Amino acid sequence: VLEKNTSDMLHAQLMNAIGAVFDHANPTVILAFAQGMVSTRSIVELLPRAELLKFLNAPLKTPLIVLTACFTCCPLAYIFHGKRIILSGTYITRYGDLRVALGAHHQRITELYHDKVQISPEILKSIAELAPQRAAFPLQPYMTASFWMCSIPHIDTDTDVLQALLKGELDNFGDWRVIAIVQLRWDQAKVAHRNTQVLHFLNINFWTALNFSLWGKDKLVEETSVILTKCLLSAVALLWLMQLMQMVAYFAGHARIAKYSRYLRSMG
Repeated sequence: VLEKNTSDMLHAQLMNAIGAVFDHANPTVILAFAQGMVSTRSIVELLPRAELLKFLNAPLKTPLIVLTACFTCCPLAYIFHGKRIILSGTYITRYGDLRVALGAHHQRITELYHDKVQISPEILKSIAELAPQRAAFPLQPYMTASFWMCSIPHIDTDTDVLQALLKGELDNFGDWRVIAIVQLRWDQAKVAHRNTQVLHFLNINFWTALNFSLWGKDKLVEETSVILTKCLLSAVALLWLMQLMQMVAYFAGHARIAKYSRYLRSMG
């Protein structure tokens, strides 16, 4: 109980200090406070989202200083088939390649390694995406690499974080940490775009099949024609419903960042 009370008291003092610093609104003081705060990385990990956004929206180099503290360089080692695997590099497609993947916390992987427990297939898959150990094509270069983990969960899906980095006074997008966050977000956007393309492709095919079935219903048995038409209509209705849900989701996403008017204009 004493430890919990002490922890709560320290957390309250930290929040009060952050509030006082931003109430003062002195960029130099905020920068100095951030430099002192990031010396203890556990503090950055415990920052509430609202306070983190305050630092990311701050002037000068404060956003990059705090964002740098969100990333930790960590060794990547695990047990696989009873063997100790310590990664020191990866196959790359080009020099300076940057790979980003979602996975387990590095402390969890380290604990499994020290306990001599084999990692799960899900963790192994994320490691293989991040640092493939098999060449994808002949003569693919293999280079040493450093592995970093972001301690802020789902930071890539937080639009407010991306907008804060975008509005920075400095060229934040020249920093590899910002590039990593944007790259992961962009990869997810590309997946959504591919899903939309597949949806449109299926829509075209089902509409075409429905038209052909209606034109050629005289050549089909009446019962077969009715069943085929109902199936195709059901498929088209389902695709329409999926498109409607997608539009609602996009609108909700734009409304969340107060850009719904831009979304409505994009609809023509």
